[in-house]
Amino acid sequence: MALAVAYLWATRRKNATLQITGICSSANSAATEETVPEKYRPFFVSMEQNAHAPVLDIAAFGRIKAGSEKPLSYPIAIADPSIMPRTYFQACGRDPTRDCTLVMEQTWRDAGVQTRLDVYASIPHVFWALGLSAMGQVKKHETDTRKGLLWLLSRPNKGAL
Repeated sequence: MALAVAYLWATRRKNATLQITGICSSANSAATEETVPEKYRPFFVSMEQNAHAPVLDIAAFGRIKAGSEKPLSYPIAIADPSIMPRTYFQACGRDPTRDCTLVMEQTWRDAGVQTRLDVYASIPHVFWALGLSAMGQVKKHETDTRKGLLWLLSRPNKGAL
């Protein structure tokens, strides 16, 4: 949702006094095999690799998949990603949507967008929301999120939201 809102703001409010200067995107599903740019398609393999992952498998993902409106549902399809504000991405390694995040981060970085990325290898989709506070990765996620948000807030532009 944050990606779509930032896109709408960047394209419809170009001359607004206030601008969005950062996005936090955790374990997004903002890409599909059809919307990933051709040069990144060989790297879009997590849907197959993690088809039977715990928490979110490919069957469940198919039931909750976003609409087909591009680029709102699939911001990877933004024609010029350089219009987007800097973005903090988080990806879960054992997640069908892992490469949605990884490929988008690479695409945006290649377009000149400042990005930051944290990856939680071998961990399922949004593991931090499962109530497993004793799990070491949850504590790491909390620390990383705090650092990522501070990074987003660290260099505000004049008139920023």
